[in-house]
Amino acid sequence: SFISATGHAVSAAEAINDILDYDPDLSFMPFFFGIYLLQGSFLLLLIADKLQGEASPSVVKACETIVRAHEACVVTLNTEYQRNFRKVMRSALAQVRGRSIEDFGEQQLRRREMLSLYRWSGSGSGLAL
Repeated sequence: SFISATGHAVSAAEAINDILDYDPDLSFMPFFFGIYLLQGSFLLLLIADKLQGEASPSVVKACETIVRAHEACVVTLNTEYQRNFRKVMRSALAQVRGRSIEDFGEQQLRRREMLSLYRWSGSGSGLAL
């Protein structure tokens, strides 16, 4: 099921990439899209956190797309949860690429806090932010 979920997460990131092609600043319904983006991004964060340096190129590309989409949302509708998620995903992506991370313990703690929001939300069933 983990492999299946990974495939779905990568496919979702590919769809987000297509959306970014048509709406680069995500100005069409940015608030709702941002919330859905956050909920859909948790799985990729979990995958990056678990696989780290063993993540496939498609997972790395999907994480890059997620970061880019969150950046576009932050510019359009600056929300704190997206800024926090973007930072956490960037650190996970750096770790996936094998780069050393400053304050590794702090970054790991922030990632765990973010993932606990995902678990609290009932696995994406309705995150109240």
